[in-house]
Amino acid sequence: MAEPWRHRVRRRLSRALERRLVNPAVRRLVFSGRLGSTYAVLETTGRRTGLTRRTPVANGMLGETFWLISAHGPHAGYFQNLLAHPHVRVGMVEDRHLRWRAGTARPLYSDDARARSLQLGRGRIGYRVDGLLLRSVATQLTTVRIDLEPTAGPLATDNDREQVAERLREATAEGRLLAEELEQRLAQALRARTYGELDAVVADLPVSRRSSHPSVPLLRPALAIAIAIATVAVLAAVAVVITGLLAAWGLWMLIAWWAFGGRRRYPRCALRRGGPWQVTRTVRQAERRAWL
Repeated sequence: MAEPWRHRVRRRLSRALERRLVNPAVRRLVFSGRLGSTYAVLETTGRRTGLTRRTPVANGMLGETFWLISAHGPHAGYFQNLLAHPHVRVGMVEDRHLRWRAGTARPLYSDDARARSLQLGRGRIGYRVDGLLLRSVATQLTTVRIDLEPTAGPLATDNDREQVAERLREATAEGRLLAEELEQRLAQALRARTYGELDAVVADLPVSRRSSHPSVPLLRPALAIAIAIATVAVLAAVAVVITGLLAAWGLWMLIAWWAFGGRRRYPRCALRRGGPWQVTRTVRQAERRAWL
């Protein structure tokens, strides 16, 4: 069965807006450590080029499984990539940093993607708004399940190791550690791979005063919701305009018929003084005078 033309137009329109407007902005925010509760980054391998492709997606983390709802199913580029290379990575924001976890993706064609989206959005306003946007432009909702590989703990970044090293230097300046202990612990901190290994290095040190106060988030949830609502409004308005113009061909034909062929054209003599109705009136007056 051929795909409806409206689905093709909607998919091309939404993909153009996502590639040029939505995805770059969301990807930049997620990589800077914001919008972590709503969005994540899916890393796939290009099926043709073999290059790394990173696409912002809704954060469907539930336990040790990451659930992904694709709006266009097999027609999406990243969907084709994960079919060719099921081994993917998912980047999620934790403590204002992007943590990567590897996993294996497999599509679930028999799963109710709409019900799954509503389930994942319970108690999460940002995810529910993104789900509303997803369903408004979707042409073939498809569920993708990503089984994440178990890890000893979240992987640490260079910035995390540097923070621990700075804490060790502060402890040495305070007289808590000796110079020999500082060198030994610095070597352990630089070799640490997970947060558990970093915590073991500073387990016997008190919490730093500067880290006791939680940092104020740079992007508040209200702003994130406003961005999502604005995106929904723009996509919905553009979709309505495009589909409305294409579907109203009958109205345009009626307007063209009325403008070019439907109106009765009178001769020029009827449009100026002395037209046919005035000539008839003059003849009748002359006949009446002759009778009298």
